[in-house]
Amino acid sequence: MRIFAYIFITLFTVSSVWGQNVTQNEAEVARLLANTWQMSSMTMNGQQMAQKEGVKDMGFTFKTDNTYEFIENGKVTAVGLWKLIPDRKWVALASQQTVSLLITSISKDEFIAIHPSQVEAPKDGLRMEVHFKVKQ
Repeated sequence: MRIFAYIFITLFTVSSVWGQNVTQNEAEVARLLANTWQMSSMTMNGQQMAQKEGVKDMGFTFKTDNTYEFIENGKVTAVGLWKLIPDRKWVALASQQTVSLLITSISKDEFIAIHPSQVEAPKDGLRMEVHFKVKQ
């Protein structure tokens, strides 16, 4: 749980303006997301960040019923709901009725996510993204 909190605190403290690129409809997003995803990297202003020590297996399992599980080192540490927000072109992830992450881009192989606080942040702020790939 500490690693989960670390990522979201880190994401919360940085800022940027984001282009949202989720252009698929709800059925297509559900089809693309319905998988187990593993964090592959974190970038700040386009530069890859070193992975935090102890982070070995962190990711999500998404289901087509709009639910997800957050998995940390092989254990489910949080559950929540996901929802496509088509007018904003992102997928919002909420746990305990709070949006905790926004997926700004998704393909069959990768999705990119940011913290919601970064959406309205100044243009010249730091840009941080977390990249996830389908778990092999």
